[in-house]
Amino acid sequence: MCKGTALDSNQLNLFSDLPLERATRSPPLVMDKLALVRWKSQIYNYQQRVREGQSGKQTTLFDLTPTHCDPGKINPFSLQLQSMAFWRFSTNSPCESCVYFVIDSAAHLLLYIGETCRSNKRWKGTHDCKRYIEKYHELHYQHQLSCAVNMALVGYANEY
Repeated sequence: MCKGTALDSNQLNLFSDLPLERATRSPPLVMDKLALVRWKSQIYNYQQRVREGQSGKQTTLFDLTPTHCDPGKINPFSLQLQSMAFWRFSTNSPCESCVYFVIDSAAHLLLYIGETCRSNKRWKGTHDCKRYIEKYHELHYQHQLSCAVNMALVGYANEY
């Protein structure tokens, strides 16, 4: 900065003379046991209504014929379950391009639905679903609740 300019005298006055205080971090929010049980119950009840056809049907903007599978015919709970670490056991995953379902078999809950073109590579890297399931497991462990999280995959060439 050039000496003798009007800004020179104000340079040191940008910050007040108040002492700096350390920022305090809020403790992480943790769902309590009752909230977790209620949340799972609400999801279960909603999914049960969907299975029984008592909820509204999702509409589409375009009347397109499915080219690889009919989502209305897939029952994730009737599919063969895989370990959540299926991608660690073999270089050949059960299917390459697929729709996958993350299921808590103990609670009969569908936790996540995803789609990938490379199922054996998708799970090797960072994936938000892996973090979600990790937190789900942690909460259950912390509150001494059981859970059995698995994955079911439907390859586009597979029958379901």
